[in-house]
Amino acid sequence: MRHMIEEDNGVGTAFEVADINGDGLLDFAISNKKGTFVFEQER
Repeated sequence: MRHMIEEDNGVGTAFEVADINGDGLLDFAISNKKGTFVFEQER
């Protein structure tokens, strides 16, 4: 199932999927020409 995370962050040229905040859920870090974005999952 696809989910829109954010529509204004642009196309990611590099990304990492990891538990960034230590809550047991996978989070996304994306970088591109617009900057670096971190998206944390919530329960």
